[in-house]
Amino acid sequence: MNKRLVAVAASAFLFGSEAASEIEKFNPREATMDAPHNHVEMAEGCFIDVTSGFSLSGGPSDKTLYYLQLASVYATDADGKQELAGFRAFATPDSGSQQMYAQFDTLQNVISVLGSELGLRKPQLAATRRSLLAGSRTEIGGHGVRRFFSEETMRSLGLTFRPLEA
Repeated sequence: MNKRLVAVAASAFLFGSEAASEIEKFNPREATMDAPHNHVEMAEGCFIDVTSGFSLSGGPSDKTLYYLQLASVYATDADGKQELAGFRAFATPDSGSQQMYAQFDTLQNVISVLGSELGLRKPQLAATRRSLLAGSRTEIGGHGVRRFFSEETMRSLGLTFRPLEA
């Protein structure tokens, strides 16, 4: 019996030391990737209840839908005058998933992508062009109706989960 106990203790020690050496190699600051994932923020004063019969964890969802907004980006030149510097796209999820982003250099690029990837018709593209040139934040949708798109569609427009730099 003592031999068996010694063997179990030695095995546990060896396994534990191997696991510890692998943990030391892992650097979470280098583990960055553009992978779909969910975040859930808990309100202050909420506590985990371990008596619950089920548990949920974040992960990609093929059912998450996004609505698309576009905005003009301005920069200030040396004389203090504001100049149009590009356009940004923001895809906001309908549920607790992460927002997606993209940046376009020219209005023609934005209109071209919206036309080819979303199949928007000329009147809607023209209205989007006018709105962006006027500096208004624009949402792609119907008349008073929010239109939702899949993550795959957002990716085809060039959006990713990586936030834009200021």
